Amino acid sequence: MIFGKKNKNSNYSQDNGYYDDNAYDDQPVSMYSQDGIRERAERLRLAESQRKEDERREYRDWERRSKQAKRQKFLKKHHKGLIKLCVIVGIIAVLAITCLFLYVSYDVTDIQVTGNTMRTDEQIADIVCSGTLGRNSLYLSLKYKDKSVTDVPFVEKMTVSVLSPHSIKVTVYEKALAGYVSYLGTYMYFARDGTVVEASDEKVEGIPEVTGLSFDHIMLHEQLPVKDDSVFNRILDVTQLLNKYKLDVDRLYFDSLENLTLFYGDVRINLGQDEYTDEKISNLSHILPELTGRSGTIDLTNYTPDQQNISFTEKSN
Repeated sequence: MIFGKKNKNSNYSQDNGYYDDNAYDDQPVSMYSQDGIRERAERLRLAESQRKEDERREYRDWERRSKQAKRQKFLKKHHKGLIKLCVIVGIIAVLAITCLFLYVSYDVTDIQVTGNTMRTDEQIADIVCSGTLGRNSLYLSLKYKDKSVTDVPFVEKMTVSVLSPHSIKVTVYEKALAGYVSYLGTYMYFARDGTVVEASDEKVEGIPEVTGLSFDHIMLHEQLPVKDDSVFNRILDVTQLLNKYKLDVDRLYFDSLENLTLFYGDVRINLGQDEYTDEKISNLSHILPELTGRSGTIDLTNYTPDQQNISFTEKSN
């Protein structure tokens, strides 16, 4: 409703009950001032903002109560299953911690190897400590309890002793090899009694080849089928003497009359019959170092302790 200011010259008509229009001037005035309108608008805006915030809060409370109700319903429905799951997870956690403890507490870091001449310590360690738990001393103590390692080429057996949680000792018992013969492209290694104990493509350093023996077949774990098996005792005696005097010959050769010839690099050594073999090889230990780089033949066939007939015929180029 718009009101105007009464003109002091205006007249009020009591008969008609209103002021004469001409009694007001032409400038309308609002019920509220301009500042009052802005204040009211701000209060309305704040009230609307508060209402929306209250609605959002109520929605969040409802949503939280709804989720909580769903969780309670889920827990109630799957109560037993969750308990089983917690038990399984707990068992797995305990096992994982136990395995970690065993791995760290029984990790083998020191391996002592004795008795090996044909393989390196690292090769022996790799054989003994093979497998996922091969470096765990607790596992090894159970694996090799009252049991030795077998089925290793050139090895009779290997025993394993646990010295501490981080240290083990491996003792190697190698096969007593007297020599080998080449047969059908394979090295057939035989023991002191002539029994073939190993067939391999690997040539072992320090084991001499034996040639000149006659046989028509060879069987693993059986004696070489030679005419006179006493030759094996002679081979064993010679190889032991060569080891004693640290002479690493390449080959032993027996002719049809059982005369023995040794081959040492480019030097041929005629030993002859099985007489004074120890003395002959003892002299060789002094002669051969002086012939380094030379080739020829050393003749010891007529050697005796009384008449030390030793000759060397150098091979002409």
